[in-house]
Amino acid sequence: MNAQCSMKVATIVYKHAKHTVSLTTVAPGQSVPDQTIAGYNVRSWSDGEFTHVAASDISPEGLI
Repeated sequence: MNAQCSMKVATIVYKHAKHTVSLTTVAPGQSVPDQTIAGYNVRSWSDGEFTHVAASDISPEGLI
């Protein structure tokens, strides 16, 4: 995925069982579609203050 962005984001990467999960927090109102890219599932949700984006080879249902 090629993307250029000038905003600052917070990302943590952690292990869950045998899987690596990347969790990124961006400004509220940002939109990231749920999708699969190169075998990795991407899911996003908002809590009103931030938009959170998780990416991993875990099933899409397991990311939320």
